[in-house]
Amino acid sequence: MVLIMSFFKEKDIVKETGEKLTQSFNSGDMEVLRKVLSEIVDEMTAGIDKSALFPYMVKMCGTIDLTCKKLVYLYISQYAKRNPDVALLTINSLQKDCVDPNAMIRGLALKTLCNIRLPEFLEYLKEPLLSGMKDRSPYVRQIAVVGCLKVHKLQPTFAKDHNMPNFDELLYDTDAGVVVNAIKTFFEMRKDSGKDFSLKQKTAIYLFNKLPDFNDWGKATVLQLLLAYQPHNEEETVDILNLLDPLLQSTKSSVSIAGVKLMLHYTDKMPEVQRDIFKKLRGILVNLLTHEQGEVVYFALCHLQQLQKNSHVNLSKHYKKLFCRYNEPAHIKCLKIDILEMICNDKNWKDILEEINSHCLDLSPEVSDKAISAVSAIATKKEKYSTPAIKILLYLLEVDRVAGCALSALKDLLDSEPFEQFISDVFEAIPSLWSRVEDQRGKIAMLWIIGEHGKNLPDAPYLLESMIDNLEDIQRPLILSNLLTATTKLFFSRPAECQDMLGKLLEFCVESQDDLHLRDKGQIYYRLLSEDVNMAKEVIFSARTQIDQSYEIISEKSSPPILNSVKLFVNSKKKWTIQDDEVLQDHITQSDMTETPSSPVEGQLIDITAVTQDGEVKGESPLNDLSNELEETRESLETLRVPLSSVANQPAEEETTEQRAEDEGSSIELDKSFSVSPEEFESKWTTLQAIELKSFTTNLQITALLDALETEGISTMASTPEGTFPWRAFLFAKDNNTEAVFLLEVVLNSEDDVSAEITMKCTTDNSFARREFQGFLQEVISRIGK
Repeated sequence: MVLIMSFFKEKDIVKETGEKLTQSFNSGDMEVLRKVLSEIVDEMTAGIDKSALFPYMVKMCGTIDLTCKKLVYLYISQYAKRNPDVALLTINSLQKDCVDPNAMIRGLALKTLCNIRLPEFLEYLKEPLLSGMKDRSPYVRQIAVVGCLKVHKLQPTFAKDHNMPNFDELLYDTDAGVVVNAIKTFFEMRKDSGKDFSLKQKTAIYLFNKLPDFNDWGKATVLQLLLAYQPHNEEETVDILNLLDPLLQSTKSSVSIAGVKLMLHYTDKMPEVQRDIFKKLRGILVNLLTHEQGEVVYFALCHLQQLQKNSHVNLSKHYKKLFCRYNEPAHIKCLKIDILEMICNDKNWKDILEEINSHCLDLSPEVSDKAISAVSAIATKKEKYSTPAIKILLYLLEVDRVAGCALSALKDLLDSEPFEQFISDVFEAIPSLWSRVEDQRGKIAMLWIIGEHGKNLPDAPYLLESMIDNLEDIQRPLILSNLLTATTKLFFSRPAECQDMLGKLLEFCVESQDDLHLRDKGQIYYRLLSEDVNMAKEVIFSARTQIDQSYEIISEKSSPPILNSVKLFVNSKKKWTIQDDEVLQDHITQSDMTETPSSPVEGQLIDITAVTQDGEVKGESPLNDLSNELEETRESLETLRVPLSSVANQPAEEETTEQRAEDEGSSIELDKSFSVSPEEFESKWTTLQAIELKSFTTNLQITALLDALETEGISTMASTPEGTFPWRAFLFAKDNNTEAVFLLEVVLNSEDDVSAEITMKCTTDNSFARREFQGFLQEVISRIGK
């Protein structure tokens, strides 16, 4: 009922407004008509639908008042698409106005005709556009040129079909506005055609000579067009450069930059001339640094930074122009600080360092971080810069807000030999910083310093102990990863104080962590220490940067755990085997599982008597006496028969092997309806990289093995006849979760051989997916063989 009443009420309003329009139009009362039309247009621009008034507005096209006509044509342009049949009634009025003695009315009518973008109107546009191109009024000609573009969007062949004036003819128009509109229209049409364009010499010379007649916007447009012209010889190039030189003094940045761009384009094969042009460009950009608009300043800074990087200009003499203003936005300050750090030299380093130092405590974290990084970068340039820069960073350690960033910068400097003299100063600040620095970057920097230089810091073990005693409160895996690295490194130099802490930390990382990368890292460290402490020390100290950086990238992107940059050690009872890059092709075999000790237990990591204070091993005695708890965990690993990297929170002893496999294999879901043609299989097999897996043992016959794999979603593409050896089969499978396709080759060398050699190829680079599939395959083969 409410909707019905609203409908009739709206209908009454439309009728009432229409009657007002008709009455004022018939009576010739232009004041009332203007008022009513203004109200309609205001509501229209506010988003209120006024299309119901379209029949009334068509009648208003005959008004002789210019203001009313503008409002009516604006309305018609807006609602013509909704009322195409009624809009055709406006054709006679629009065509009549296109030949009106008043140039304003002619232009307004032509613009409205072109704005009504309906295919039905195209046949009525030919004559008005042709006459508009030749109109005596520049205003009408400008509208006609832009109208050609509007029509082109509806029908790209319109200009060609109706013999419209070509582009070259329009460039010779006497009015500069028509020429600029023609160039802009040409650029838009050229985007649709995609054809190359070159400017004739005659036209180019004409435009060069006519440049003073254009306004600033027109000059920039013409200069953009002139990029399509290439001078014929060096003499002509020099003449053109002389014509362009006055433009570089323009107060409008668009004109001066367009002029420089054109000069650089013409002197591409004249390096000596280009050097002079770059110097002129430097002056233009430096002057723009005082511009009122921040966008222009940022534009100039970006170009200056690029020019400085490419060694085209030297900005060291203009360094004061790059000093930051108090009211500038953060992104401009950061860019200025970046350039100041680049141009720092023996003549200006004191002023630049003082300027950058003044922004180290900026209220914007972005600016303060950039300033502290710049101070650190300046410290590495020359020896005489280093001491003042380090003193600034040491002072910043006293300010809680930036202490973490300053400590991180100092950590990067202490990693190189020239700055080892400042280590003692940093050591003095570490104890007080430990409780004040809460941000992740600062904590990681402190952990690195303790790990690398902790043997000279008396309180180092106790600082780490305060964190290890509250491991449950540490929510960031990256901090835990660096804590594990620091504690392990400190153990090599101070084993008596760190043994219990390291055992507790390793147990926490392996047993209580959901983060797979952290769990794997703890297991790797434990296996390293279990095999050879000296080798472990060498590896952990040498691989520090690779491990930490790899983990940081993984943590920030929340991607599946990958250890591509880590050297993984296997075969713990044999010689060391080191495999890089592909992480042993992401697999650990069943034989490794049965020989690998499980997670460490607090206080039972390494025999203290076997390690000296300097980290050297007296004898091969690490972990000679494992506890009963370790033995029980090893037995659990042997029963599970899954990759070590997926072991955490071991299941209860009463659980069956099938239940454990079901719980841990939930990340793999094979598509049993997936199929591959022989051609697709061959194509993928020849292009993908192979991953050789160690032998899997099964007591099934060949046919039974293939049938069992088929039920699990691993289908057979082809196989050699049963009874022929070596026997070979090709299989395929697809994981629904990752959309990865796995291709397998199974080989049995003899009838008595029960170990199947398997080669796998995969369409994904996801190491986690490949490792999960290998564990699933191993578990399936071991389960169906029972």
